[in-house]
Amino acid sequence: MLGVKDRIAVGWPELAAVVAKVYADLPPGDRVKAYVLACNYGEAAAIDIYDAGLGLPPARP
Repeated sequence: MLGVKDRIAVGWPELAAVVAKVYADLPPGDRVKAYVLACNYGEAAAIDIYDAGLGLPPARP
């Protein structure tokens, strides 16, 4: 059985990958102005932690 911390993190790598795909699909002119706005601190942290070279800007909660 997963602990609370592990259950919260389920899907985080996939979340970061989806955000990175959307970000990469932006035109270059929009990409330089874009930022990631997350719904909460957990999602923002997930995107920052699992970015792992995906080239995302820092997420903001």
